[in-house]
Amino acid sequence: MVGWANAARPVRTVSDFTTVNNNVIGFHRGDRAWIGINDSGTATTATFTTGLADGGYCDVIAGSATAAGCTGGTVTVSGGRATVTVPANGAVALHVGARPGTSPSPTASPTASPTTSPTDRVATTFTVNATPTAGQDVYVVGSVPELGAWTPANGVRLTAQGGGVYRATVDLPRSTSVEYKFVKVTTAGAATWESGANRTLTTPATGTYAVTETFRGDTVSTAVATSFAVTATTVYGQNVFVVGNVAALGGWNPAGAVALSPATYPVWRATVDLPPNTAVEYKYVKKNPDGSVTWESGANRSFTTPAGGTRTATDTWR
Repeated sequence: MVGWANAARPVRTVSDFTTVNNNVIGFHRGDRAWIGINDSGTATTATFTTGLADGGYCDVIAGSATAAGCTGGTVTVSGGRATVTVPANGAVALHVGARPGTSPSPTASPTASPTTSPTDRVATTFTVNATPTAGQDVYVVGSVPELGAWTPANGVRLTAQGGGVYRATVDLPRSTSVEYKFVKVTTAGAATWESGANRTLTTPATGTYAVTETFRGDTVSTAVATSFAVTATTVYGQNVFVVGNVAALGGWNPAGAVALSPATYPVWRATVDLPPNTAVEYKYVKKNPDGSVTWESGANRSFTTPAGGTRTATDTWR
């Protein structure tokens, strides 16, 4: 758990606090770390929003990450979510520094001091505006091992934030010159590099670092950035989503609904890229701690997106 705390340290905010029942909770700290805790005598399985990039993570409560995999349990994150069995009177903890095959190289002897410590690292946040096609993910790849040493398959996958924004935080060596680029990678491994020269940064000696860029070579998107804002009160553990008739809103399937942020509670917000000149129907739903869904009442809400630009929907839960 020391490693978990060090990984989570750059992010002070607790997000997506989930109450499965009176004894089981889960939450994450940004895109750095997630934990689930069970204070009961029965193991509980539930699906949690982890905030982590997709892929495998080692449960650091049960074991550690090694070059061969995880000595304890492995949890797979997909779409930022993971179905986890939290053991009775126990916990499951994941973080960005404990992934299968990411253990440090062995030192010369078992008692040798490690060459780096958490204070030798700078939490560096990469944010890029990009328009990947279906089946593509966005990665940052660069000259240091932490960014895959120019190998896209070993780069860092950025998590979609909505509105064409992708982001990830990586621990990089401090006071180090780094070259990097953003890359779109398909599930088959085909890589599309952004155009232009390598980007460069130099990490500071202390603190954190952040870069915000636009993927070079992207064509201008005709999607309409549509902001949804709904005033809705919730009980502990509930979250609000928007779902509708277009694919970007889940195609009326609550499992594919778009999560709204409670940062300005009781107003819940999100921005979604919708197709232009399209008739859109939608409703708001509340997802309850037990996994059930509560739909707002009344007829479907509707509007037609313009040919381009932006649109805002401001509503009150019915």
